[in-house]
Amino acid sequence: MRTITDQTSGITINYPDSLAFAFNPFLVEGIGIDTMSVAIVIDGQIKYIVDVQPFGNRGYADLQEYLQGLFTDISNNIDYTEPMSESTHGMNVTISITAASGENEFGTSFTSYVVWGAVKPDGMDDFRRIRHLMWFKNYPFAFSLYCEADTAILFGNGAAPSSAQEITEEGIYNFAASNLGDAKYSIIYEYAGQLQQATFDNTFDLTFYLAQNVEQRPLLRIDADDCADEGIYLRWVDRHGYIAHWLFKVGDEQRQIAAVREFSRNAYTNYDTHYGWQRGSGRRQSMSRNDIVPLCAPLVTKEQFDYLQDVTSSPIVEMYAGKDENDNDRWVGVGVQPATYTKNRDELQDFVFNLITSETPIQSL
Repeated sequence: MRTITDQTSGITINYPDSLAFAFNPFLVEGIGIDTMSVAIVIDGQIKYIVDVQPFGNRGYADLQEYLQGLFTDISNNIDYTEPMSESTHGMNVTISITAASGENEFGTSFTSYVVWGAVKPDGMDDFRRIRHLMWFKNYPFAFSLYCEADTAILFGNGAAPSSAQEITEEGIYNFAASNLGDAKYSIIYEYAGQLQQATFDNTFDLTFYLAQNVEQRPLLRIDADDCADEGIYLRWVDRHGYIAHWLFKVGDEQRQIAAVREFSRNAYTNYDTHYGWQRGSGRRQSMSRNDIVPLCAPLVTKEQFDYLQDVTSSPIVEMYAGKDENDNDRWVGVGVQPATYTKNRDELQDFVFNLITSETPIQSL
């Protein structure tokens, strides 16, 4: 939380940090106030105004549901041919506050970058931790990063940085696989210094200079997999607003049939009870069908288990369905069967869950 105090009126405003999450509390607190009004502003336009009624000269406003309503374009749509694109899972939000105490009035405003996601109550370490991803090279792939303004992202061919992308504005960005080299793994760094162009040097595979004594923080390790095995390839939005991908092995398919309705038809003409038979009488049924496919990611690490766990709770999960006639990627929305998942203490374990495909169209009366 951040704090500002007006010396004239004695009003103190406590407000969230510069990075916030739409599904965590977003509290604005006024102390020493008689009235307070909070406006939510996007691109200079007021979207919501919240009037706060204080109790004992102290008032609160939790704006998280208003922030959730600002995200109207949540999807997994990515152009995998673009080296970098801005994600729709985050935005800059300006909060304008007007408070009064007696005849004194105090106004202030602040800006937070709001992510369509949530973090655990123990803080931001969960969001900023180093992630370990897999790049299945026969399928479309991109990875998401939260980037601060005036920094650079260094793409490693192995551990050594080999290319860079400068970031001018804070935000969540999607980076395509074209940024990665041919090595079996790549380390992605955040770099806070200035990049300077240099003559290409095969010794370090760099075409830029890095300033000395500047923080270079690893963000990701991406392992490449030639994925000779077939499977089902999924993408989803994780709880931090990042796009995620994984190729799962497939188990035996289950086909679930459920009754929608059932009824009898009787024609009372030519009614005949011989041998228990009723002419013109019969049953009709209307059914629905869902296909359930068990999926498995075998022998994943504890960190990868946590990464994959988000597919079971993500509101947007899609299955790769190949290319269309125009060579565009096709994705089909699917669901995950609710269940309880056990994470044991072993270093490696299988991650198993059931995928529910779209309802199979069948005839219905």
